[in-house]
Amino acid sequence: MLAGTSDLIKIDTHAQLFFIAPFWTSATAVADGHHDRPDKIKKLRRTLNERTKKAGESETWELEEFKGPRTLRERKYGQIWRSFTFNDSFVSEIRSMIGASRFEGIRCRAIYFDYGLGSLEISIGLKNLDSQALRDMEQSLVNTKLKIVKELVAGVPNAELDLKAIDREISRFLVRECNGLENQLRPDYDVETLTGRSPLMCGPVSRNVLFTQTGGALSQFEINVHQIERLSRAFLNEVSEGQGRTESESIPVSHVGFEGAVAVVRRSKEAILRVRQRVERNEYEFCADHDLEEGEVKRTKLLWSLIHTYWSAFYCASEGLYSLSAKYSSNMRSSLANIREDYDELEHFQRIIAMLRFEARPEKMVVEGEDGVRYASVWDAYKSEALLQAMDAINADLRETLTSLRDRAQKLLQTRTNRLIFFFTVLSLLSVVSDLIILYDVTNHIGSAQRIVILSTSALAIIIIGLIGVTGFSWLWAKLKRIQRRKKKFAQFD
Repeated sequence: MLAGTSDLIKIDTHAQLFFIAPFWTSATAVADGHHDRPDKIKKLRRTLNERTKKAGESETWELEEFKGPRTLRERKYGQIWRSFTFNDSFVSEIRSMIGASRFEGIRCRAIYFDYGLGSLEISIGLKNLDSQALRDMEQSLVNTKLKIVKELVAGVPNAELDLKAIDREISRFLVRECNGLENQLRPDYDVETLTGRSPLMCGPVSRNVLFTQTGGALSQFEINVHQIERLSRAFLNEVSEGQGRTESESIPVSHVGFEGAVAVVRRSKEAILRVRQRVERNEYEFCADHDLEEGEVKRTKLLWSLIHTYWSAFYCASEGLYSLSAKYSSNMRSSLANIREDYDELEHFQRIIAMLRFEARPEKMVVEGEDGVRYASVWDAYKSEALLQAMDAINADLRETLTSLRDRAQKLLQTRTNRLIFFFTVLSLLSVVSDLIILYDVTNHIGSAQRIVILSTSALAIIIIGLIGVTGFSWLWAKLKRIQRRKKKFAQFD
């Protein structure tokens, strides 16, 4: 049934809650070119798998090649991911919140994307749904949301995942293989103000509800679009206009807000066939069948994840850039080597932000029309342009800081050059005086001690005369300039 033809639509009795929590490692690096990207991401995968093998972990990192959008596939090639699980106690809490008859399982992934950026994704399967069940579950879904968000913000302490070890390994790789630097774009949060927050986590947690239409391959029920709107209001605290109806064939209903999205996704014919075959063989299982999401569901979740990761990077970087600007403005380092180091660091961070900005914009990411519902609508809901404008203002301060560092380096170089010139000038003067003594003292009547005194006195006298001359000339030049400025000033009133 097409969006807009009736208030009633059919959706599957299966759905899922989908949470995205971006993280940013302790090191960050400029992205590789599209030619080098495949080899680098594969090498990182091997590195991480070597660590998991040494640690005795069963889960391995897998490569996920992007199939779309085309710009993403050509620019980034793919990303790597691994599954992880929660302990039994945590899973039992979630099951009891949702209800055992409605809970279908939890599927979790840790993903690494680029720039040191990655995300933790949690999908919670729901089953045996109908209109009444969704009404009864509204509060329990909100409570589940709060529970998962708290867990993700803390860095998943109840999961079988060593996030700190992953951070160390990726950071080492970025520094060693990609000329990475310590990540100063990620702000240091005050632990007294934000208790229970992992320093690795970046930005807020995106919380989403994803309903599907599988063309009868799964059991379905009718629901009023107003009920989806009500669920969106409870889950996201906001709704989209027009009951969330879109002009999209693959996403007929989509409510998008700052906290996430509630959407109905229509599976493609190929995906429906895969699901039907699994159901007929009694092999359909939410937690095991990640491949069943190939198509519209996977594409929707991928683009939701990407836009949220990009936005979270901007959100963190805006605070990080502000701190960097304040740091380098107040840190007047005198060493030329230190100034060069500061300058290189700032340029490094600016390049990362510039590349992120280019990649993240909807017109650079989305080339297929319906992806606008998945990506561009979330970009607008996040008020991303306002955030980028705020970053522009901070970036302008950074450019001034770079200019200041460059001027400071030039002054130090000029001072060093003047000292060298002065040193060689003194040597030249001493050489001239020495040659004069040798020229006129043919019979060597002047002793060694007298020669030293003559050389020293002559050099000192020449230096003093030179300094007096330079000072006098500078004073006279400044005086003439002041007279000229005064004449110009009075000339304005003639």
